[in-house]
Amino acid sequence: MEAISYSVRTPPGAPGRITGRDALVALSREAPAELTHTVSNEVVGQDRAAFTLTCTCPTGQLVVVNTILDIRGGLVTRQVSVETWDE
Repeated sequence: MEAISYSVRTPPGAPGRITGRDALVALSREAPAELTHTVSNEVVGQDRAAFTLTCTCPTGQLVVVNTILDIRGGLVTRQVSVETWDE
């Protein structure tokens, strides 16, 4: 499993990259509990899926992430995300 992310901090020339299930699980556990998450715009195909994740911080600031998933054998093998946020 590989996750690639593009943002202001991780531009196309140097994207964020995390590989391996354990590293991705550890990253997901770092998300603050006080964030509210909303999933929308879901699109599901045979070997791909996509969605928008909107996170609302306690301060009201928003983070919006558009994600495409590659799926093989019923498992996610690659995730590519583009994110933006309020400053």
